[in-house]
Amino acid sequence: MSLTVDIADHIARIHWDSPAPRQAFTRDLWRDLGDAVQRVSDNPDVRMVWLFSDSSVAFSAGADIREFPTHRFNAQDARAYHTLTENTVRRLMNCPKPTLAILRGYVVGGGVEIATACDLRVADETARFAVTPAKLGIAYGPLPSALLAQLVGPAHAKDLLFSGRLIEATEAQRMGLVNWIVNHEQLWDWVLDYSRRVVDNDPAAIALMKTMLHDWGRRWTATEEEAWESRTSQLADNDNYRRRVQRFLHSED
Repeated sequence: MSLTVDIADHIARIHWDSPAPRQAFTRDLWRDLGDAVQRVSDNPDVRMVWLFSDSSVAFSAGADIREFPTHRFNAQDARAYHTLTENTVRRLMNCPKPTLAILRGYVVGGGVEIATACDLRVADETARFAVTPAKLGIAYGPLPSALLAQLVGPAHAKDLLFSGRLIEATEAQRMGLVNWIVNHEQLWDWVLDYSRRVVDNDPAAIALMKTMLHDWGRRWTATEEEAWESRTSQLADNDNYRRRVQRFLHSED
């Protein structure tokens, strides 16, 4: 089992190769992913984060069910297991850098959980999605359920959670689960080109907008909205903002 973080050109590439079937996540891999996300979150040189599997067969089939008899066979152990996975998901959600899940092959259960915690999702035509806890007699936790419903809406979320059916990338995109579908031969070129566009933008502005959009899900009071308006306005006091404006104006001459 290995999880690797490579950083180049302001992009952190978090990728894994799990010995479990279809890139399933062991407890150690869940923990390693959370630690890796925290490290790149704290790295000022990183402006964007990719998450992907080294295998084209699967992004992840979710939790390694072979561990369940030992580590998730009663309510107390299940709570500890959920705490571990939720901590990783929250670190991913709270990462101030834009996160992109690159999805190939099977994206199932906890794999969907990781993907929905990212800001953006691109899939190739081989991607297949399913949310299958009901098949095991367990329930998706409140956090991954909410993330799924926020992306696809309650009706589609109920469909996926209740049926556990496997859907293709095109249906996932229609639901809103996937932003883009790119042919596998062009996938990595597309990812790099898109990421360069993001990296070229101001990281402070992106971080603030990301935090603001996450917070918006709570529905702001008038006081909270005013506080966000104040924070966004303060970006105009930033020298980097002024340099970017001048550079844009000169490019228009």
